[in-house]
Amino acid sequence: MRMVLAVACAALSVAILSPLPASLVQAQPEAPALVRERCTACHNLARVRERIGKNSEKDWVDYIGRMQKRGARVDDAQKAAMAAYLSTLAAGDAL
Repeated sequence: MRMVLAVACAALSVAILSPLPASLVQAQPEAPALVRERCTACHNLARVRERIGKNSEKDWVDYIGRMQKRGARVDDAQKAAMAAYLSTLAAGDAL
């Protein structure tokens, strides 16, 4: 009986926690490198720094989405990781 209860609790925990937004999930460790590498393929990081501390995670998703449409080599998983990372930074933080 304890085993059944433990399995049920574990399954319920997974079901409850799995739809967490990206901002509550730790940013992927490669997100800073992705930002530096992918953004500088077209422009310098000054443009990104201007938005640090001003954009929400959704704003970053939208912004990176516009860059994807313009040819940025970023897939949706990378976009989510980059947006989560960028939304955690405060104005003046290093990239």
